[in-house]
Amino acid sequence: VGSVDAISILGSTSGGGMVTVEPATATEGESIPTAQVVYDDEATTKEAALDQDEKKEEKVAVKALKKSNLTPLEKFYLSLDSLDTSSIVQRGHHVTSVTISDPQTIKSFTTSYTTYALKIEPSLENIKSVRRRYSDFVWLQRWLGEAFPSVFIPPLPPKSVFGKMKADFIEERRQGLQDFMRRLIERHMFLIHSLPFQLFVSKDSVNFEKGKRDVEKAISTQSDTAVTEMLSRLFPDLGDDKSVTLTNAPDKVNSLKTYLNNSSAQITALITSTSAIAAKWNDVVSHSVKVSGALEALNKVENGYEERPAPPRENVVGRFQGWTGVIKKKPEDWSYLLNWAFKKEKLDIDAILTAIKKWELISKRLQKAKDKLAKYEATKTEEMTEKIKAAKEKDEEIFKHAEALYTIVTKILFQSEVIFYWDYRTKTFNTQVNQFFKKQLQTSTELTGVWAEEKK
Repeated sequence: VGSVDAISILGSTSGGGMVTVEPATATEGESIPTAQVVYDDEATTKEAALDQDEKKEEKVAVKALKKSNLTPLEKFYLSLDSLDTSSIVQRGHHVTSVTISDPQTIKSFTTSYTTYALKIEPSLENIKSVRRRYSDFVWLQRWLGEAFPSVFIPPLPPKSVFGKMKADFIEERRQGLQDFMRRLIERHMFLIHSLPFQLFVSKDSVNFEKGKRDVEKAISTQSDTAVTEMLSRLFPDLGDDKSVTLTNAPDKVNSLKTYLNNSSAQITALITSTSAIAAKWNDVVSHSVKVSGALEALNKVENGYEERPAPPRENVVGRFQGWTGVIKKKPEDWSYLLNWAFKKEKLDIDAILTAIKKWELISKRLQKAKDKLAKYEATKTEEMTEKIKAAKEKDEEIFKHAEALYTIVTKILFQSEVIFYWDYRTKTFNTQVNQFFKKQLQTSTELTGVWAEEKK
């Protein structure tokens, strides 16, 4: 909210009070509405007594708040607290880390699923334990995307129908969920202050399920104007991009989609090939052990033959055993490249394509509003009835708001999210493949030592 010189508590009620902030601007030209605060210490609340003037002042503030046309989601971003009295969200908690641990599998006659423990830092008051299943993470990802159209929401580990109760799969999924939460927290701050995220980290399973419907309603009933104003506050530094205009934006998006889909096809080919290479190296390692064993057995057979002529066969068992010791890291190296470079990039491509789909929905709404206005062009204004004029004015207002939303999401997509996606994937890919190269060089050096002829 910018620089704050003073915070005044106007009064307290049973468990809460009203707050004013000086200066009363969040950003240039934008007022901060009075916010409700819930005290941690009920004793303090009970001891605080309001005189008549303070009570009147509080009533005025509450009345002004009720007249505000801000929706619950907007109020939340302005105050980092839910201003309504529902239990949708706990106070805006600035989470710095979420640790996913302790997977527990629940089995019944009809279904089986795994829940994971969430450790929140800083810890939440009165929250002893929060457990979530994979479908809860899917809900969080979906509604973050609904709340912030065209914003890149990090991908989740992929769904699976078979083998999802196996220990290896559960651990791989836990790591994927951990990576998802880490990236959310490291991305935009408003993601962790949002209604979906706050509900996700702060409620037990029963209240979480109850709160979902309220959050979904708060997000899905947002008007184009409300979403535009919210996004404008969240992305105050967006400028005018001459290369992407309202006219050429559809072509730019189609070009971007073509690039991403082509990249996805090649990444899929890389996944197939690296999976095969990792599997082949597993076979090589397995057979290398058999080679060493067979050579050792052959030496024993020949050494046990008393009539064996000279000279004896050279004992190379040690070298082959050394070879096995070096190459046994190969399957892991290729699996690392597969999982952390190619598979994750494929998931990221799918995630940015999802953000583009949100843009496309808004683009379709704008086109629909534009087509509706075109119907009035055949009739002259003086020939229109009052009813038609009123309908036209209403449709013009709808088009205006749809165009404003289209403008801001286009800027967010190209000036923020696509750039972030490209920078993140490039840096991640470069880091991972160079780590792979270093490992291969180290392996080559070790193999040189293994195969070098011993000097007598």
